Amino acid sequence: QLAPLSIGLLDIFGFEIFELNSLEQLCINFANEKLQGLFNQVMVLHAQQESLKEGIPVAQLDFSGLDNAPCRELVEARPGGLFALLEDECQVPKGSDEGLHTKVHTAYGKVPHPAYKRGSTRLRLGFTLVHYAGEVVYDMAGFLEKNKDRGPVDAIPLLRNSSCALLRVAFAPTKAEQAAMSAKKGARFSGVVAKFGSQLAELTKHLKASSLHFIRCFKPNAALRPKQFEHDRVAAQLRCNGVLQTCLLMKAGFPDRLPFAHALGQ
Repeated sequence: QLAPLSIGLLDIFGFEIFELNSLEQLCINFANEKLQGLFNQVMVLHAQQESLKEGIPVAQLDFSGLDNAPCRELVEARPGGLFALLEDECQVPKGSDEGLHTKVHTAYGKVPHPAYKRGSTRLRLGFTLVHYAGEVVYDMAGFLEKNKDRGPVDAIPLLRNSSCALLRVAFAPTKAEQAAMSAKKGARFSGVVAKFGSQLAELTKHLKASSLHFIRCFKPNAALRPKQFEHDRVAAQLRCNGVLQTCLLMKAGFPDRLPFAHALGQ
């Protein structure tokens, strides 16, 4: 008798590059970075290691620039990552977007960093992150207010004790808040990026414990019209998403691997 099988479907965020990019786009694009890193690890780097163990000559394939770890580390590193600096600036007296911009540039701009650039002349508080899908200019104006996400002080306890189960789940305290309260230190400030990072870490942990399969979707044209195929646009998406590297690896080795007993039909 077969064991029960649980199948989950994850529809990931679309990567966003707008005329003006703020904290919302940073969170969305960082989630893309995490999931893309997982795709690279599973489909390319791990598969390459397996091929080398089996004696398949794939060592000549260069995937050194595929894993965009510097960008992910810049955002989520502790204590000096972008999210951590934002959380700290929200807690200091008279914290400001200007103060955050100075701290981030001091940490990553003075000494060259592969994933960070100063920004553009049109934005006073601008900075650029080098994502796997391309460079994105972000505007820090409003970062602190958006991260604080202020609401009525009495609203959170009310929502957490609501008779509606959905509201209780949506506003439940994060693990960081629970740990702080259990340590009798009181609930330390936890902004939007801290909660978002915690949820993303839980999702990544769950995905790593699963048997993963990927479906890649591409935009065939900028106008979103049927029966129009822009070769350059699609090729760029294939390159930045690691699909071409995956195809090269499969071509050099085996596209599928079956357990020995399964291959014998047992």
